[in-house]
Amino acid sequence: MRRGGWEISDRTGKKSTALILTSILVLILCCPVLPVAGQSVPGNSPVRAYPVTLSSKEKSWIKTHPNIRLGIDPEFAPFEFLDKNGRYQGIAADYVKLLNKRLGLQLRVVPGLSWPEVMAAAQNGGIDVLACVGKSAERQRFLVYSRPYLNFNRVIITRSGTPFISSIDDIYSWRVAVQAKSSHAAYLREHTSIIAIPYASLKQALIDLSSGQTQALVGNVSSAAYWINHLHLTNLKVAAPVNQDKLYFAVRRDWPILADIIDKGLASINHQQAAKISRHWVRINVQEGIPWQTAFAVMAVILGSGLTGMFLNHTLHRQVTSKTLELRRELAERERSQAEAQRANKELQNLNSLLISCAASLDMQELFNQVMDGVGRISGLEGCTICFVTPDQTLELAAHRQTSPAAVLDLSHRRIKVGDCLCGNCARNKKPLILWNRQEVLEYSSLDITRNDNINFHAAFPLLVGKNCIGVLCIFTRSTTKPEKGLIQTMEAVAAQVALAMHSSRLYEETVKNAALLEEKVMERTRELEESQVNLQETVEDLNAANEKLRELDQLKSLFIASTSHELRTPLNSIIGFSAILRDEWLGPLNEEQKLNLTAIHRNGRHLLALINDIIDISKIEAGKLDGYVENFRLDELVDEALDTICSSVQDKGLELRHDIQPIAMRGDRRRLLQCLLNLLTNAVKFTSQGTITITGTLEDGAMVRLEVADTGIGIRREDVNSLFKPFVRLHAAGDGEYPGTGLGLYLTAKLVREVLGGEISLTSIYNQGTTFTILLPMEVEV
Repeated sequence: MRRGGWEISDRTGKKSTALILTSILVLILCCPVLPVAGQSVPGNSPVRAYPVTLSSKEKSWIKTHPNIRLGIDPEFAPFEFLDKNGRYQGIAADYVKLLNKRLGLQLRVVPGLSWPEVMAAAQNGGIDVLACVGKSAERQRFLVYSRPYLNFNRVIITRSGTPFISSIDDIYSWRVAVQAKSSHAAYLREHTSIIAIPYASLKQALIDLSSGQTQALVGNVSSAAYWINHLHLTNLKVAAPVNQDKLYFAVRRDWPILADIIDKGLASINHQQAAKISRHWVRINVQEGIPWQTAFAVMAVILGSGLTGMFLNHTLHRQVTSKTLELRRELAERERSQAEAQRANKELQNLNSLLISCAASLDMQELFNQVMDGVGRISGLEGCTICFVTPDQTLELAAHRQTSPAAVLDLSHRRIKVGDCLCGNCARNKKPLILWNRQEVLEYSSLDITRNDNINFHAAFPLLVGKNCIGVLCIFTRSTTKPEKGLIQTMEAVAAQVALAMHSSRLYEETVKNAALLEEKVMERTRELEESQVNLQETVEDLNAANEKLRELDQLKSLFIASTSHELRTPLNSIIGFSAILRDEWLGPLNEEQKLNLTAIHRNGRHLLALINDIIDISKIEAGKLDGYVENFRLDELVDEALDTICSSVQDKGLELRHDIQPIAMRGDRRRLLQCLLNLLTNAVKFTSQGTITITGTLEDGAMVRLEVADTGIGIRREDVNSLFKPFVRLHAAGDGEYPGTGLGLYLTAKLVREVLGGEISLTSIYNQGTTFTILLPMEVEV
């Protein structure tokens, strides 16, 4: 645009096509795209470059960082951008070239990134330097800024027919566009209550503003003017200024030394060089010899006077008429907007009512009725169906409105497979199927009943739960009325909510069914338990009766044993005593045969007495009535007594008897320990025909006594070891005269050791080589 020797254009020389008054505002706002340090210097001022003095630390840092990644906004013209050949251009690009040259830096552009991607990379460490950015609190968390080197004006851009606004407060409720991750977005977030619509690029934001998808844009006036001119968007205007801000180099926060280096480089660029860079990209041409400030003032006065005269003297009536038409258009637009808002509000109310109903209902039939009513209100169409997708991949009609009776009858007897006809196609692809006219409906219809139904619009929406399609929601009409395209998005939201409600209803029905089944199982199990309890009670009664009988038998056994022991031991003692008197010839001499017979009588009498005593002891132990006697004794003395008892038997069989007993003082039932030891020694003598019998007694762990009786007798087979301590177990036939016995000795010994003496008994044996019995018991036992 040229007035009195002035021109504002982009780098390609294209003339601005905006309105005159907007162009004047752009001219005024674009002028500050000059260096912050000052304005341009007159032509006769000397050009002076300030030297760059770097410290040795800074020089070393530059040398160790040969490649520095530079992030740029590819559409931030005229400050920085990529031209059609992909080259880095603009005001900031010229500054980068100067800094690279003067400082020895290698700032290199990272290609292929949009501005939001650049900011994300800078935050994550993928970008080292940004060449042209505004300052915000959010960015200062991960960036260190240089000194400012450019000013810019932040403005509000609107469409030409937009009513007058005075400040940013007038647009707080508008649909406001802003470039994502920009300083403008940060400004709106930090200083206003506007919730802006972010755009990845300024170019797309201006295109959408021009087409009416947004109502306003907040951005840099120079960049906006560049793209408005470049894209020929003649219906946009600069509506109002917001504020003036500054542009900086920004460095990753862990490299503050680079920010200091860049500051020194910027300080070396004098005013005239900076002004030359700015004029190169925003050209402001002034007739030679006239300072641009004076020319601008004169131009403004002349232009203002001329326009004022023209408008006052020649077009006043036209202005009034135009203003009246504009007000009428504005009023009509407001009425349309109000009607649209009322329609949208009613639609939202219907949608909200439907969603609440879906969320509140768990009964499937009630849910279907609510959905049918709500979908009819929202869509304005008369027809609606809901189909289930069954496990065998067919569609089952669940609910319907205004479906033809023939279609209902057909669908009740024949299931549509997933993939067939209208609803089956939607269920297979899991995407909405929208058919806007009769011809499209016929193309997808594979059933005669559907082709003959004269449907002119049909929309099918999959009911998805996760990735599974559980059904299809369809709306249709046989009239020529077509719904608005915005309804499709609304119906997708409805379908999503209906799917969740159906899934919840199914889960609820399954829960109720499972609860009923569980209750039935619980009742059945309860009946079984009651029957079992009755049987158990009967069993308990039987057991109690049996126990009572056992107690009676036990009492009878005790009485029998007591009477038997008394009745048997009295004559036995007489037999043993008189046989001993006769054998020892107290009543006169005997021949050898008589001595042998009396010795046999005496020996068998003592054996029978020992057997009776064993039986009595076992019965007392099992009844818990065996009386113990605690006394102090020495182990070696007890073993000597035992050895004296079996000494004659050992000598008779020609066996060698060895013993190694420590003189251990013990406290316990001496008589029962002696009884156990005699049983083990007697067994050793009985089952050993030649060799040795060894008995040892040692102290173990300071509090336990270990007694071992080892023989070189016949030994015990491995399979017989586990049954050795059971009652009446004999490993040889009962009639075997070589090894007499009843099988009670070891059983009684084990009982006494474990239940009276508080110890443990074990054995190791090798068949045909010998056996070792081990008793381990405490030094002191309170019986």
